[in-house]
Amino acid sequence: MSDRDSSIPDVLAEVAADAEQQRHAPTVLHRSERIPEDPSQVYSIRIPASRLAQVRRHARQQGTSPSAMLRQWILDQLEPAGDSIAPPYVFQPQQPPDAAAFRSAIRIPPNMRAGH
Repeated sequence: MSDRDSSIPDVLAEVAADAEQQRHAPTVLHRSERIPEDPSQVYSIRIPASRLAQVRRHARQQGTSPSAMLRQWILDQLEPAGDSIAPPYVFQPQQPPDAAAFRSAIRIPPNMRAGH
């Protein structure tokens, strides 16, 4: 059966049959031997839904994802604080992040701003 002749139920039935045949086969997992220099951790932030379109638009203008753009903006705000820890990578968006756009896109409480 060619891909063009297959319907979704046919493809799913074929995949299910294949999975059932390999049900007891050992699963081979691969893990990198390389230890990351500066491991990352997921940290959730809440952004007002009314501002998400603006965040997405800024990211699209910079040629990056909203997540990568917000991450870089946050890291950029930490640099002036004088912390000696810096990430081992350098993120280079097509256009450098604009601090004014960052402030207008995300409300940072005054007591959380750099220098306070």
